[in-house]
Amino acid sequence: MSNYFRSIFLCLTLLTTAACTCNPPTPPALPATTPTNIEGLSTVTAETAAADTPPTTAVEETELPPPTPIPFVATPVSYETQLAQDLVPCTTTAIYASPQGSDDEGDGTAANPYYSLERALTDAPPGTLICVQAGTYTAAKDQIGAQGTAEQPIIIQPVPGEKVIFDGTGADIGPTENIIAIHGAKHVIFQGFEVQNSTGRGISVYEAENITIRYNHLHDITTRAIGGGGDHIIIEHNEIWNSVLENEGNAYRAVGGWAAAIGTWTRADGSPSEDVIIRHNVVHEVWGEGIMGVKTVGIVIENNVIFNPYSVGIYANKIEDGRINANHIFITDGRFNRSDRLSPAHGIMLANENTSQERPNLKNLLISNNLIVGTTTGIRYWHDPQSLVIANTYQDVQIVYNTIYNTYQEAIQFEDVPELFNQPTLPAPNGR
Repeated sequence: MSNYFRSIFLCLTLLTTAACTCNPPTPPALPATTPTNIEGLSTVTAETAAADTPPTTAVEETELPPPTPIPFVATPVSYETQLAQDLVPCTTTAIYASPQGSDDEGDGTAANPYYSLERALTDAPPGTLICVQAGTYTAAKDQIGAQGTAEQPIIIQPVPGEKVIFDGTGADIGPTENIIAIHGAKHVIFQGFEVQNSTGRGISVYEAENITIRYNHLHDITTRAIGGGGDHIIIEHNEIWNSVLENEGNAYRAVGGWAAAIGTWTRADGSPSEDVIIRHNVVHEVWGEGIMGVKTVGIVIENNVIFNPYSVGIYANKIEDGRINANHIFITDGRFNRSDRLSPAHGIMLANENTSQERPNLKNLLISNNLIVGTTTGIRYWHDPQSLVIANTYQDVQIVYNTIYNTYQEAIQFEDVPELFNQPTLPAPNGR
C-alpha cells in the first residue's frame, strides 16, 4: 500500500471524533481529459478510481453500528428513456398550451391551445394534466400556483415526443427572480422541459409543498438553476450546466453571490425547509457550488453526478437529519479552479456558516458511499470564524464507506472547533 493510499485510509477511519490531521503526499497530476457526453461518463469511474484503494470499513474501536452499505449507483440515467417512461399520454381531457397558442382566443384543446402556463392553470382542478406543445417560449417568465392533492397531483409536461423550451432572453428577470417560479403551489409535478438563458434563476419553489421537479435541462443561468424553500420537495433526474454564471471566468466574489446549481433555502418566515430529496441529477461546468443544502431539516442528497464545480461539489450548511450518499464528484477541467487558491473545488464540505442559535445547525448527518476524485479536499468541515454563537459546531456526523482518490490536500479535513463553542459530539450507539 502506497503512503498516499495509506493516508487516505487512515483519514477514512476517523468518524469525526476530532479534526483530521492526515497530510497525504502531493497526489499525481490529473490527466488532461475533457468531459464526455452525459450518457457516457467514462472519464472517471468507480472501478478505475478505486482499483488500488483499500476497503474502507468502519473502525473496530468505535461503538457506532456501521450503516448498511448501499451499492454505489452514480451512473446518470438516459434522459430520453426515463422521460419517455414517466411522461403521461396526452388525452382529450388534458389542457393544452403552446408557444403558438393564444390566451385570448384559445380554449385549451389540442387544436386551439392556450399560450401561457398561467392561463392553462387558471381553472385547473386537482388531477389536471397540462400538455405543452413543441416550440420555444421567448422572454419567458411564468409563475405556477396550482393546487393539486396527494391522490390527484397537477402535472405540467410537454406532449410526449415534443421539445419545449422556456427561454428567458429578453425577459426582465432580476438576480432573485426566475423563468419558472412555483409559488404557494401544492402537489405539482413539473417535468421534461428545457430552461435556458436567465439573468436570474431558473426554476424556484417558494412556500410550496409536495413539488417534484424532474427530467429538465437547465443551462446558461446567471445564479441558481433549481431550488428554493418549502416542504416535501423532490428534485430528480435533471441535467444542469453553465449555471451560476455570475462567477464565470474565476470572478471570485465579483458579484457577491454564492449560488449553487441546485440549492435549498428557508421559508419566507425564516423557518427551515423540511423533507427535501435531491437525487439522480447530473451537474457539470457550473461556476458555484454543485448542490447546496442550506437551513434544511431532513434532506437526502444521493446518486448525483457532479463534475467541474467551481467551489464545492456538495455543500451541507446548517443541515439537520441529513444523508449524503452514493454521489460521484470529480474534476477534469482546471478552468473551474478557484482563483483565490488555484486548486479545484472541495468534494463535500460541511459548515454552520452565519450560524444562529435557532435550528437547524449541523447535526445528525450521514456521509456514505460517495466517490470523490481529484478535488482539493475530499470531505471537509469548515469552521466559520465570523460566527460567534456557541452553536457554530457539528454534532453526530458519520463518515463511512467513502472512496476518496487523488486529492490535492487531505482526504478528510475537519477544522478545530475552539473552546468558545459547543464541542463536537459522536453519534450514540443507536445512531442518533
